[in-house]
Amino acid sequence: MTMNGLLPLAAALHIGTFLFLVPMIVIEYPQLRERKYFWKEFSKGMPVWVGPTIKMLGLVFAFHFGLFLLQSHGASPQIENGEYVLNSHGHIMRVITQKEYLLLKGAEFRLFTTGWMFFYFLSTSYWWFSQDNQHSVEIPSPSLGE
Repeated sequence: MTMNGLLPLAAALHIGTFLFLVPMIVIEYPQLRERKYFWKEFSKGMPVWVGPTIKMLGLVFAFHFGLFLLQSHGASPQIENGEYVLNSHGHIMRVITQKEYLLLKGAEFRLFTTGWMFFYFLSTSYWWFSQDNQHSVEIPSPSLGE
């Protein structure tokens, strides 16, 4: 499985992260500027497991990001003119084997999937467990005798 085979779905997942994260950042921007916000204030009012889970997913994403950079030397594995190459902004860094290509495409896929897990969990936690339900819409309950 590679990112090339999932391009329409991958693009939708990638755009979706921004649809959830951008409003969250806009709402919380004043607290983010004060630099006191992120871990302590973000998980305030959420279940105890949310903060550590966000940190763990962030570390897993950072690990896969670093691993991909080390393995690919900061280049993208591609097929050009029938050859497997590492391409860095239009510059062919080197020709690689099919095995190296598939290894790097797998690492690229893991990088994106761990990123999506981290960013979707972060934004879902924010919107689902909003602090003191400040982002939820209150629906008045019908009164029975009136």
